[in-house]
Amino acid sequence: MESSLDIVIMAIYALVGVATIVALVMLIRFLVNANKTVDMVNKKVEPMLDDAKQMTEALKPAIERVDPLVERASLTLDAANVEVMRVDGILEDVQSITTTAQNAISAVDNVAGAPLRVVSDAADMVRSALSGKKASDESAQHAQLAESKDSDAKSADSSDKQDEQDPESQYYTYGDK
Repeated sequence: MESSLDIVIMAIYALVGVATIVALVMLIRFLVNANKTVDMVNKKVEPMLDDAKQMTEALKPAIERVDPLVERASLTLDAANVEVMRVDGILEDVQSITTTAQNAISAVDNVAGAPLRVVSDAADMVRSALSGKKASDESAQHAQLAESKDSDAKSADSSDKQDEQDPESQYYTYGDK
């Protein structure tokens, strides 16, 4: 029995050995392919890295010039802010002057208009004193009724006079002419 067991164990060892050899061969092939890929990528990337180095070297003078430009822009912006604050102060002064001028104009208008108002008030008092009293509403209604009655009476009189003047004009008959 030992011999059949020994054969099975040897067969297992042989299979494990073959599997190990196959795995090692595959690992070596993978490493060789990976090395080839890395070399190929390295050949393609190296010129790009050289170009990037050249660009960086070419940009260094421009980068050195950017700092003074940024400083100048900052100074210009600060100067513009100072000017804006100065203009704001001037506008505040103009506003206070405008308010003062408006108050002065109002005062001159009041002083100049006072005599005109006094004269106007005096004229209104004289006019009301000379015009007399106005009739009340009830008196005005009675006057209108009286006038309408007078006008009705006058119109009735005038129609009577017209009737008396031309009796033929009142009636027209056919064939009487």
